Amino acid sequence: MAIHAERLQILHFPMRSYRQFESKIRLGVEALERNPRLNPKQRPRWWHLLRKVFKRASPEIADGAAVGSTWKHLYYQYYRTGCLKDYYAVQILTPERLADGIVSGSLVKDTRLRDLIRSLAATTGG
Repeated sequence: MAIHAERLQILHFPMRSYRQFESKIRLGVEALERNPRLNPKQRPRWWHLLRKVFKRASPEIADGAAVGSTWKHLYYQYYRTGCLKDYYAVQILTPERLADGIVSGSLVKDTRLRDLIRSLAATTGG
């Protein structure tokens, strides 16, 4: 079967249950911190020589600062201080916030996935 890249769409659904969200932040940061290429405390000596080369191209990449920066922020500012549930609660769209966002134009109703599933169900008899 041929894959036509121009028809490929990747949809990202960033909101999860709180339990999934907390696990992602906690496990993600802990894995990043164990990674010697990203954790300055665990980098081998030769890394610092390569860093000089990388730093000319992109200081953020050379320092590993860009990798997981959102996770790290959420981990240290919210998870470790016991406030991750508060952060999460603000991210959840209530029906009122959803309606306000659609009216203001900051949110749009995207029916592509729903429409695709309906069309597939109609063609397969399911």
